Amino acid sequence: MVAAGDTQGSTTHADKRFLGYNALMALVAAAILLTIAVGSFVFGEQTRTQAANALEAGDADRSALLLLGSLIDAETGQRGWLLTGDEDYLKPYDEARARFPDQFQQFRRRVESLSTFDRMPDPARLEHAVQREFEEMALTIDLVRAGQRDAALAVVRSNAGLESMSEARAYVAEVLAVTSALRSNRIDRMRGSAQLLTILTSFGVLAIIVLSILAIVLITYHTRELETARRELARANEELEDRVSERTKDLLSANAEVQRYASIVSHDLRVPLVNIVGFAGELDTAQARLADFLHHGNFDRSDPAVADVHEAVDVDMPEALGFIHSSTDRMDSLINEILKLARLGHTPLVPEEIVMEALVGDCIATHQHRLDVGGATAVVIPPLPRIISDASSLHQIFMNLLDNAVKYFDPERAGRIVIRGRLDGISAIFEVEDNGRGIVPDDHERIFELFRRSGLQDQPGEGIGLAHVRSLVRRLGGEIGVISDGRTGTTFRLTLPVNLRRRLTKGVR
Repeated sequence: MVAAGDTQGSTTHADKRFLGYNALMALVAAAILLTIAVGSFVFGEQTRTQAANALEAGDADRSALLLLGSLIDAETGQRGWLLTGDEDYLKPYDEARARFPDQFQQFRRRVESLSTFDRMPDPARLEHAVQREFEEMALTIDLVRAGQRDAALAVVRSNAGLESMSEARAYVAEVLAVTSALRSNRIDRMRGSAQLLTILTSFGVLAIIVLSILAIVLITYHTRELETARRELARANEELEDRVSERTKDLLSANAEVQRYASIVSHDLRVPLVNIVGFAGELDTAQARLADFLHHGNFDRSDPAVADVHEAVDVDMPEALGFIHSSTDRMDSLINEILKLARLGHTPLVPEEIVMEALVGDCIATHQHRLDVGGATAVVIPPLPRIISDASSLHQIFMNLLDNAVKYFDPERAGRIVIRGRLDGISAIFEVEDNGRGIVPDDHERIFELFRRSGLQDQPGEGIGLAHVRSLVRRLGGEIGVISDGRTGTTFRLTLPVNLRRRLTKGVR
């Protein structure tokens, strides 16, 4: 049989070599992808800028043509009004003159924007030509309205308006020529950027294909190596698995034996305890009858012997029987707790979705009378995380923690208990915080031990509650800890899995 260590060593060597090759190819692929990404970004930005320039040139074209069109509309209206005298012909003139300032400002802004890329004609030339044309048209209209039609016609025949209109058309033609050249230039640049991006992408795709082929070859080779190592490791681990299985069975058997032993011991302890309780009851009856006999008999109390008997019957015997009763009660409580711990491993866990506010609220309601008597309060800070867990176990956990808090309130301040919770990945964290006496740091671990308690022992208890809580928490797959400075209160922090069902499905018990 091949040694497991040798198999593991060869597998580790193959894994390192495989990881090295993969890391190298991953770096090369990352560099290629980064180059493509950077190239795409750069060429994309260039294309976007060039397209924006072309659009701006088109906007300048449209603005120039709109201005020229407005000027033509005004001239047409003016000529029609001169020929007919109909006021309706002046509407195009008035509308064109009214919208000219806004149209010209838009045109000026577009020309100034394009001037950063190409030398554009000065918009002032168009503005002066249009102003002269509008002034000539306004003069002819005013002359006609003043009854001087011949003078108005003379102005029209002077060709001043024709010159202004020709200058405006020439300016617009010059702008269209510049913007057309600009658009052509930007379109050529966009084509160039697209070609470069296509070349870069094609090279990157080809390189990725080559790397993919190499990766497939490497993975195939490494898979064969792993399969060989796996078979060798499987053969090496067969004996180990058998040993682990046998050891697990022994541990389970030992654990069951311990639980049976605890049950038997508890049962055997209960039998003499029942006898002690029974005979103590008989002694109670006998003591009462003897006391009645002494109290109703004619005995001389001055006799020292009689006085000793009276003291024994009235004081010593009731005191001794009281100790016997309290001891048997405590013994019975301890046996019950031992049985509870012994049965803990046999109780099946039933995972279900739990509304923690409702569960904790029920626990608080159970302790509400004790809280009211002590003038204390218990509050839940919502929301508490919803978890899938065993409701019975959680109920016992929070009942014990609340009972512990209520027992050890500080009489010098009003008692207060706060329960809060939050999610932390696949775990839920719950905190039960009180402002009671606190637990000194040296006892933070000690309080979870069986039959161990901390601080002043002025409250009833067997030192089993917190040990039971830790057992329940660990059975649910969680942990419990305590935070306290020993003076200002205590916080118990529970960390539980959010989904106990998933944990049990994986075979974790």
